[in-house]
Amino acid sequence: MQLSHAVLLAGGVSKQLHPLTSAGTPKALVPVGNQALISFPLKTLEQGGVTHTFVVVEGEAATSKVSHWISKNYGGKMHVEVRSVTEDSSSAAAVAQLKDDLKADSFIVLSGDLVSDVPLKALAASHYVTEATVTVLLKEKRISPASETKPGKAPKNVDYIGLDTQQKQLTFIAGSTPEARRQVRVPLAALQDGRLSLRTDLMDAHLYIFHKHTFFKALEARPAYESIRQDLLPYMVRQQHSRHPFSSKQDSNHQPPSPSASQRLQQSDSLTPGSQLVDVISSVSKGTGVSGHRNMWDLTSFDLASRLLTEKPNSRFENFVHESVQLGSKATVSAGCIVAKGNVLGDRCSVKRSIIGTTCKLGNSVKIVSSIVMDDVIVEEGSHIQNSIICSGSHVQARCSVRDCKVGPGFKLSEGSEYRDEVLSKAKVPQ
Repeated sequence: MQLSHAVLLAGGVSKQLHPLTSAGTPKALVPVGNQALISFPLKTLEQGGVTHTFVVVEGEAATSKVSHWISKNYGGKMHVEVRSVTEDSSSAAAVAQLKDDLKADSFIVLSGDLVSDVPLKALAASHYVTEATVTVLLKEKRISPASETKPGKAPKNVDYIGLDTQQKQLTFIAGSTPEARRQVRVPLAALQDGRLSLRTDLMDAHLYIFHKHTFFKALEARPAYESIRQDLLPYMVRQQHSRHPFSSKQDSNHQPPSPSASQRLQQSDSLTPGSQLVDVISSVSKGTGVSGHRNMWDLTSFDLASRLLTEKPNSRFENFVHESVQLGSKATVSAGCIVAKGNVLGDRCSVKRSIIGTTCKLGNSVKIVSSIVMDDVIVEEGSHIQNSIICSGSHVQARCSVRDCKVGPGFKLSEGSEYRDEVLSKAKVPQ
């Protein structure tokens, strides 16, 4: 079976991605691998058979830009509808406003910064076959946090996730806030029969499939909950071990689900007694980038994903150079690079392990190493750029040396200057 409805939480203008978003560019439209970030989750949903997607954007200005991009650039068969929420809206509130629009018995919620090739149809099939109320996509880290932690010390920045012995059912998940990670409380019922394996080598990929009735029942029971990941999901997982799921002091007239709903959700062979109303299934994938998935919530993730997300390379040179690119005498583009259309590379220009956007002009003897150069950038002769991100419309004057820097849109770097480990932007760094 396949799912027909999805909610894509696109966010607004991300402070974590400054200066890439300093010109008011919504996070969803930041270019990754020379494509707007939102194009990747939209592609995942369409390939998964989704027919109707609600894109929720924070702020009117960001909503207008995302809506314009979709109407101009998205040509898929899926119906995409953009909805606006205030900039301080929570993820739970964003989905709650769509209650009457979500017609199917189950629906998808995913983050707008998720890039994945995990087959959504397989997740949907698992969701229906197991009759789960929630299906969660988890990512297995390449490096275990324990290997990077001193003996006797708790690992940092990890998700505490409990799975059953078959590694299929999510029996515990801690909130992702620092407070929740400092004191992890595991329900005794989750430890019954020794069937809990508590892991720190997994990450929540922020892709969920919810049974509609149960999702909104949980919201009714806990109306103060704001975050799906930090509040609602841990709460729903805990209800597997409760004899009175989704009870609420605020709702004295609380009634259990109808017999048909109870029958649908029952899996008494794999749950603790009395907890048959909720079943949370996990799906664990391995790898990163194209072979797996990645979320872009900071500059480091954005940089790495940009390098990993590429199409099929030129079979001869193992790079991606558009046919319209003008290459000067002895100009070189090494393996693992993307050079988009309309670029001009001067004589003896060198590009290594980098991504170049559209209509850029690189002068003679320019060297670009391990960097991302976005659209309409001018780099004058003799300049060297290494391990940096140069945003659209920037101007690097002659004989500049730029290393480990993030340069905002439209910024001009002075001739002959040297920049090291700096954030350069016309706009102030957001607080």
